[in-house]
Amino acid sequence: MATLSKINAIYHKHKKINQELQLLFLKRLHHFLEEGYSILNALEFMQWDKHFAHVVEPIIDALKGGKTIDEALKTITFHSTITSYLYFIRINGDLLGTLEKCIEMFEYRMKYLKKFKQIIQYPLLLLLIFTILFIFMKQTILPTFLDLFSQSPEATTAVNVSIIGIELVSNIVFILAIGSIALLLCWFIIQRRISIEVRIKIYLRIPIYRSYLRMQTTFYFATHLSAYLKTGMSMKEIVAGLSAQEKLPIIAYYAKLMLYDLENGFPLQYLLTQLKLLDQKISLIFQRNNDHRTLEKELTIYAAILIEELQRRMMKVLTLLQPIFFFILASFIILIYLSIMLPMFELIKTI
Repeated sequence: MATLSKINAIYHKHKKINQELQLLFLKRLHHFLEEGYSILNALEFMQWDKHFAHVVEPIIDALKGGKTIDEALKTITFHSTITSYLYFIRINGDLLGTLEKCIEMFEYRMKYLKKFKQIIQYPLLLLLIFTILFIFMKQTILPTFLDLFSQSPEATTAVNVSIIGIELVSNIVFILAIGSIALLLCWFIIQRRISIEVRIKIYLRIPIYRSYLRMQTTFYFATHLSAYLKTGMSMKEIVAGLSAQEKLPIIAYYAKLMLYDLENGFPLQYLLTQLKLLDQKISLIFQRNNDHRTLEKELTIYAAILIEELQRRMMKVLTLLQPIFFFILASFIILIYLSIMLPMFELIKTI
């Protein structure tokens, strides 16, 4: 019986928890904490729900074993976005506030990921169908046309042009697909082996991605900084805490540079203007405010503006994706149509 329970525990430890359940878990936990329950009492109540029974038990064991909340959630494969955000409870001690922000961020991520899947699934299906049709034409129909129209030089020329065109498009698509996959695999392999300075230089060379990463990095920086300022910590203590964490490597690297300046008596305003993955408005906020309370307020407001702008841009990208997919599909259809009809027109001309 003990062996069976051990096997069951191992199974649930490695079983992937879907993201909807993870979000519901966070919301339920936040609700109990808001009502004044301790985290262990809240988890014990949540254990009564059959959906959370297998989730809560290893978390309670991990917390009783001295692990932090982010470490406990990591043991049962909670998403890295959640564990990375909750890591900062170790520094600011604000479980309720950090959990609330974490829910907001994860809900936003899920919403746009779901929207993205809805937008691309139909075009992708059509693209797959037309790709198969494209390959079938190249391998079967056009060679048959060559035999059929062998008596007509003009039609044969048209068929050969169609074959060359399809061959060219197929090779370009194949090279692009294989090249993209190879680049992604290489990046996943080497990214941890290269320094953060080199990675930042690479990020800054990717036009669209660097804009998104700048907004995301600025949002995380403003959010965590404002949260720590609420606790009454000094700027040096906050920056030291940010530099020690490993969940957000860009912010950790930037925080180390800030810590060096603070230790040497330099103001942060000038350094902030040199950090390319932080928005310049951050340095303006620091220039205007020396009072921690005012700085915390303005950083909170700015973080809210950033998340709204991120959402607006994400919606813009998503609304552009579908027309782009349909344009590609239309190009496939026109190419297939021309490949079939042009040789036939040439043949008709000779009759």
